[in-house]
Amino acid sequence: MASKRQTKASGSAKRLNDLRARIGKAKTEEDVKSAWARALGLDYDTSEDIDLYTPQVLFEFKLSAQLSQAVRRAQALAQAMYYLRRMRFGQDRRAVPPFLALIDRDTAVLGSVADWHDVFGEREGRFDWDLAPSKADPRLAASLLGHPALRRLDVYSLASDVEADSALRELDHHFAPQASLDFGAKKLITEDNFEDVFAYWHEVFGNALPSCPDPMPAPADIASRPPTSNGRWWFMPFDVCRRRNGTTIAIRSCSPTSLCLRSS
Repeated sequence: MASKRQTKASGSAKRLNDLRARIGKAKTEEDVKSAWARALGLDYDTSEDIDLYTPQVLFEFKLSAQLSQAVRRAQALAQAMYYLRRMRFGQDRRAVPPFLALIDRDTAVLGSVADWHDVFGEREGRFDWDLAPSKADPRLAASLLGHPALRRLDVYSLASDVEADSALRELDHHFAPQASLDFGAKKLITEDNFEDVFAYWHEVFGNALPSCPDPMPAPADIASRPPTSNGRWWFMPFDVCRRRNGTTIAIRSCSPTSLCLRSS
């Protein structure tokens, strides 16, 4: 048992030393990202201009942003709010991760996305969300600076072996299998983003869907079914299914008298 603990400790020390060596040589934001992705064993997903996305953690990397300072943390956080808002309201079809990480060459800042739902989910139009994330609304950064959750962020100095190791362990925890049960903010599905969200679900779950009934029910049979209590939706046992040719079809009763078919 002691030998196993020593081996594990040796492996952790080697990973930490490798991370710090790579960060020490970093000359660009991309170098910092590469060092952390390697240390955590992560594949890259940098679509939608996000530095690194995973279903568990949203990463925002900087080269040297002085994240140890609250003002600079708020500025980096403002950029992340734009990405989270896009996920929340459907411009980005991916799910909202439950955790976020702001990292530069010297500092790692970790925190819960749930603390910021009132910001990236706001509907009052307090901020200009049409701006590029890298040019975030200054009013947003100012609001984040005064937000009580800013003080709840965990700030780790990467110059300290203990703190750097703690940051790695905290991120490891969020990539552990049991952490997959921690869900982020619910995505709003509207008529504007339904097709994108449906395509994403098909990409993730399509192969696991049951086969469609053969023959398919006639539209009149579905439309004649009573609606649910909200008068809009009625789901059948085969509301989403997979055809023999691999395409996916969603059947939904939009009203007591109409039928909607969506396929991809």
